[in-house]
Amino acid sequence: MNQVVTFDAGSSALNSIPINFNINDDEIGLEAVEMYIASFDIISSVGNVVRGMPEQTTINVLDDDSK
Repeated sequence: MNQVVTFDAGSSALNSIPINFNINDDEIGLEAVEMYIASFDIISSVGNVVRGMPEQTTINVLDDDSK
């Protein structure tokens, strides 16, 4: 699923924006950590916009079913 997030320009702009997504609990015990890659791209820009680092990150979903 692709989601577009827009960062506003200017001194009042936020340094970060929360991105919400759903995780479905599957109740399977002792499963491995699930890993997903989130990538960042500039899809449009005005002026001297420079891509920062990192360009992607890993999201780890830990197993909460094992006791």
